[in-house]
Amino acid sequence: NSDFHYHGFGRDGIRYLENTSTLYFVDNHIKYKDESLYKYFENFISKYPNSNYCVIGKDINETKRLLNDFNPVGIGEVKIYKKYYDSDNIMREYSNIEFLKELCKLDNDLPIFLHYDITTYNYHTLEDIIKYNQNRKFVLCHCGMNEIFNKHVAWDVSRKLQSKYSNLWLDVSWVAIEYFENNRKNLSNLDNCRLLLGSYNNSLNQD
Repeated sequence: NSDFHYHGFGRDGIRYLENTSTLYFVDNHIKYKDESLYKYFENFISKYPNSNYCVIGKDINETKRLLNDFNPVGIGEVKIYKKYYDSDNIMREYSNIEFLKELCKLDNDLPIFLHYDITTYNYHTLEDIIKYNQNRKFVLCHCGMNEIFNKHVAWDVSRKLQSKYSNLWLDVSWVAIEYFENNRKNLSNLDNCRLLLGSYNNSLNQD
């Protein structure tokens, strides 16, 4: 089986899967968001140059460098909006919509894989970007779901967005896998089915 969302390399080394269609992402934990990611790509690609992978840097300049030096199939996973509990169990919020706007200006047609935790009130800026960049494909990872917000709401919003914009794809991985295991009939509500399926596993965790 293909895994279209696999964080197979990063700070913890490389765990290569013997499936040639696996889509690789760097394991870019938000805890280390200010650290350069270039060396992880350099190491992985030197060992597995024929792999399918996406690139993302710590900022727009490093992302441009990665795009210039390597030959990815996409951009991401870029974290745009995320709410989470840190290692001290304190709730944190991360937001960087400007990064996504800069990525949309790049002179290429690569799809952008993005992490955006969706609620009933916060998706309008994202929708505007999707709407005004019709020539760019976007993949909303985890169908916009996370561990904190209401997953039913995220699914309702993400499927409505996909029905409106043909350049939006959805990614079923991480918490979205468990959601659809428990709500299987909800996938039938997707009017225009453009889905990628992945595990969200990384080089340490293979659950």
